[in-house]
Amino acid sequence: MDALKRKEILNLPNYISMIRIVAVPLIVILMTFLNDGRLDHQVWNKFWSLVAAVIYGIASFSDMLDGYLARHYKLESTFGKFFDPLADKLLNLAAMIMLIPLGRIWAWLVVIL
Repeated sequence: MDALKRKEILNLPNYISMIRIVAVPLIVILMTFLNDGRLDHQVWNKFWSLVAAVIYGIASFSDMLDGYLARHYKLESTFGKFFDPLADKLLNLAAMIMLIPLGRIWAWLVVIL
């Protein structure tokens, strides 16, 4: 019974979801370096914005990939059904929350979402 539960949790789509969870603090850390108020940091702002956007894009693509793999190879699990939406919400809300102090998104929009 224990091996069956382990197999259900330790599959490729769930590993991909876990990588998405790891991307959340990485994006938050990168976005803390952004400071739109200082003109002397414009080059660094563009660089860190690009890096954070690329990581966010890859993490978002991984959501589609893990869903495809889970369905195609019949690796759907109870753990994955809980963990995948959690990873999605954490990724999207963390990115949006970090955009509020930069003035790139309205706080009321984040609250509604």
